[in-house]
Amino acid sequence: MKWSATPFVRIVLALIVGILLYAYFDLSSPFWTVLCVLFSVSYVFVLYFTTPVQKRKWNFAFGLLALLATTLFGISITHQKKEIHWEQHFSNLCDSISYYEAIVSEEPQEKTNHFKIELTVKKVFCQNIWKEAKGNILLYIKKSEAKTASLKSLQYGDRLLIVGSPQATSPPPNPQQFDFQRYLANQQIYHQQFIEADKFRILGHAPPNRIVELAIQLRQKASLALQNAIHEQEEYAVVSALVLGIKDHLDNAIRSTYSHTGAMHVLAVSGLHVGILFQILTWLLAWIKKSKKYGNWIFLSIVLLCLWFYALLTGLSPSVLRAVIMFSLVALANTIQRNSSIYNTIAISAFLILCYDPYLLFSVSFQLSYTALLAIIYFQPKIFHCWHIEDSFPHMNKWLFQTIKFFWSITCVSLAAQLGTFPIGLFYFHQFPVYFLFSNLVVIPLATVIFSGSLLTLLFSWVPFLAVGIGFLVEKVVWLQNEALFFMEHLPYAVIEGIHISLGETLLIYTTILLLAMLFAFQKISYLYYAVACTVLFFISQMQEFFEQKNQAIFYIFHSGKVLNMNFLEGNQNIMLADSSLIYDDYQVRNLFYNYWSYKGVSPEKVKYFNISSLENGFPIPFYREKELVLFSYHQKKILWLLEKTEIDLPSADFLLISKNAVRDVEKLDFSKFKTIILDASNSYYNSKKLSSQAKKLGMSLYIIREQGAFIKELANDN
Repeated sequence: MKWSATPFVRIVLALIVGILLYAYFDLSSPFWTVLCVLFSVSYVFVLYFTTPVQKRKWNFAFGLLALLATTLFGISITHQKKEIHWEQHFSNLCDSISYYEAIVSEEPQEKTNHFKIELTVKKVFCQNIWKEAKGNILLYIKKSEAKTASLKSLQYGDRLLIVGSPQATSPPPNPQQFDFQRYLANQQIYHQQFIEADKFRILGHAPPNRIVELAIQLRQKASLALQNAIHEQEEYAVVSALVLGIKDHLDNAIRSTYSHTGAMHVLAVSGLHVGILFQILTWLLAWIKKSKKYGNWIFLSIVLLCLWFYALLTGLSPSVLRAVIMFSLVALANTIQRNSSIYNTIAISAFLILCYDPYLLFSVSFQLSYTALLAIIYFQPKIFHCWHIEDSFPHMNKWLFQTIKFFWSITCVSLAAQLGTFPIGLFYFHQFPVYFLFSNLVVIPLATVIFSGSLLTLLFSWVPFLAVGIGFLVEKVVWLQNEALFFMEHLPYAVIEGIHISLGETLLIYTTILLLAMLFAFQKISYLYYAVACTVLFFISQMQEFFEQKNQAIFYIFHSGKVLNMNFLEGNQNIMLADSSLIYDDYQVRNLFYNYWSYKGVSPEKVKYFNISSLENGFPIPFYREKELVLFSYHQKKILWLLEKTEIDLPSADFLLISKNAVRDVEKLDFSKFKTIILDASNSYYNSKKLSSQAKKLGMSLYIIREQGAFIKELANDN
């Protein structure tokens, strides 16, 4: 890659720097926007009022000025996109809202117990007047048998009147848990509301964007057509995710299997799927390009029409839009026969997307898409040419040669993509799929067949018997793919879990990969020295974490709703004492605890589970139990757990944990017996508030997990 041939790479990097500066330093002052305008005007002035000789002489300075202007532009657009700063945002208009009017801005999602709906606010009623307002809300409507029909009829563009005042979203109650508040904030959603089914009314239908409405309707019809042709629910769920990006029907078992085998990317509609479609179109329409007059432009028009129609079919999801924009630019460059750098094309697509929404930079799918794509473009050809198949098998027949070449190409793509994305995977998901090479050798060919067959099913959906016939074949291919992945998932050491790396360590890995790439590209030994230095720094950081974790001893209680839990973490082992409903709920355990265990160096196999209702002498921590209470001794600390209301005189302890409303009057507690009193989330909201108020009057404090989040106490150095 020649640096001079890729100006947009420099520009998009400067834009990213601006977005990151705003995000991490909250540069929300209008000063930066003014400065951006000044730098931009200065650059335009220099561009048009200097001679060519002066431009060559001050080329570096002019380029630096352009990059600084772009960085300031990144700061400015990120600030402008942050809706909560807008004067008309409903949260800035009044403290309490009686009711409000809003438009359904995304397709409603039906969950087990509720409907989840994204809304765009139009008006709020507060201080006895209606006010024009802006902003987004995530609304949860509890299911009701009486209102089932009206709830199911909700659709994009419906205008609703809703009673009540939205509440600000809350940060995760437990450390290292998925930060749903930040995830929503990156989508400009800062408030949510939970209502009963009788607290809203449909006023009309006024879709804010007719194209989005058309896209959602197309996806719904396509989903129904696939459902009519593919009758097995599990296979249909995979197809709807793979082709349309609808993941609502995927169960946790399927998600886990695809994740553990490194095949999750086929269920996330993105560049892979658009690339398959692009290759199919290129192959089918190659004859058009041979036409002497306007052949290339006709080919381009048909390809762009098909790509953008597919984007509509997937509901204009951001990941598909990214890929469609990029492939559209590639097709356009090929048509005008401009030998532009592929890196420049990728940078242009990233620049356009980030200008539209700079917060997409923080999307995991955005990061994975671009790192995978860049790695495939750079590393795949180099890996592929490491093995010359024709030299190894000079007398091989043509069919076998092409087969080996095909699978070797897939292997190279998988290796290159994994090289580009594994640091992000470790950072966010704390796991590494060991058999990713083998799974991709299976899923990429099969996913191509499934994708093509599903498109044919949709194409012939107006001919029922033909659509059902193709759908039946697609269903069997999906079954084969699922079974292959189930088999790989249950192989020994299929996935390494519990890996934790910090942001700094992630950047060190990427720096090492970049330096090694530069070593092979420029043949300079200095890059090797720098790569080794980065590797040494990474291992020093890991060793420091290892020794800190080796000596840790932590007593902690997580917010797990009404379900009881207490944990003792020693070194790299964890003892969980909890209700059976939590112990046997693998999804909840993963959601609540896995990230924290990874952070503390505890792998899942090092966790021992004990049921609080059947605690026996085999429990590794000394304890005494008398019906409603349990007294533990851990690192010279006494921990008393009160499970139910009791008349027993409570013994002294360092920590008193109250569960299930076991105490209803805090004045009956002898505070002198306890250093810390904790109320877990199994206590009702009303009782927690009542006890907190009573304690304040007495000049005492309670740790309320429902309000303050997880209780964590380091005990290794607290004796």
